[in-house]
Amino acid sequence: MTIMLRNADERFLQVLESLLPFKKDIEIFTDYDEVPNEQTAKILKESQDGKNLSPIYTSTQELMDALNA
Repeated sequence: MTIMLRNADERFLQVLESLLPFKKDIEIFTDYDEVPNEQTAKILKESQDGKNLSPIYTSTQELMDALNA
């Protein structure tokens, strides 16, 4: 699972990182700028091209539901 966060609250990020030992296949990329960093841009492009089939979450609730599944 790839998680991309834009302008994430630092506290939320800490909570999310604390869950990582339970879901070892999670990668987190943070992006605090309007222009995605190189890694985020690559993942977004792969997703648009159908190469990266990781789900993209657009809300905190969607993400938390997936982590709790």
